[in-house]
Amino acid sequence: MTEHFWMMAGIQAAQLFCLAAGFVLRKMGIVTDPLRDGLSVLMLDLFLPCMTLSSFPQELRSGQAASVLLTVGVSAALCVLCLGLGRLLYGRKPPARGKILRYGTMIPNAGFAGLSVMQDAYGATGVFYASMFVIPIRVFLWSFGVALFTGVRGSGRLRNMLLNPCIAAVYIGAVRMVFRLPVPGFVDSAVSSIGNCCTSVSMLFIGAVLADADLSGLFSRDILGFALVRLAVVPGITFLALHWLPLDGAVKAASVILMGMPIATTATVLASQYGADAGFASQCMFVTTLLSMVTIPLWAALL
Repeated sequence: MTEHFWMMAGIQAAQLFCLAAGFVLRKMGIVTDPLRDGLSVLMLDLFLPCMTLSSFPQELRSGQAASVLLTVGVSAALCVLCLGLGRLLYGRKPPARGKILRYGTMIPNAGFAGLSVMQDAYGATGVFYASMFVIPIRVFLWSFGVALFTGVRGSGRLRNMLLNPCIAAVYIGAVRMVFRLPVPGFVDSAVSSIGNCCTSVSMLFIGAVLADADLSGLFSRDILGFALVRLAVVPGITFLALHWLPLDGAVKAASVILMGMPIATTATVLASQYGADAGFASQCMFVTTLLSMVTIPLWAALL
């Protein structure tokens, strides 16, 4: 447990350092409004799609097809459950904040921090199953998640999802993995390099948004209550639901740890793009990231 605690503390501390840098740069006037808005566009249209694409393994390993399908099915079921839980808990909240709370209940920071944690704790096998686990999360993110902020429903939501750059990256990655399509090494290297910018740039952006937020409400009742749901209730439900099922240990680990990650950094990006309370989203991100330095190691110790 001690080893897992310090491992996760190091990962989260690095993210908080980037957040602090964004905060300071904004206060100094280096990160201007146009620059901050440009970063949000780059995140959604370039960095996130590249990170999504690079998270897919080049091919399925022998005998893993059934486990992959099970992992994807478990993730999709959990997303549906969290979609309903968010609506139940926060459906009557004021829209500017209710959208963020509902989105955060459904979408964890599985891609940014989650894959790093699985790599350090469970090696290549952990990363493989984690990459499969995040596929439904990304589909829900760019369909139901975006719809929370835009209000687009029905065929419009489906069209936005199908044409979204991140979902296009899922198509390409899945086709390449299944059919083992060869890609020049320099292309893989470029995509991976761009995707690796995602975590640091997103935290710089969040820090810049947080610099304009009211810090007096950082540990408000709403934020602490949401942190309890995001870091304890959701992974707790996941742990109990999967504990007695005959699943591979790596699948259980990926499910519990990724569903116990802080709110996704995209919450702040989307809130900024679509007129929700981006400062509140940044506060939720900061508090859940800080508290996850304790909660994630505790969940890892139970697996």
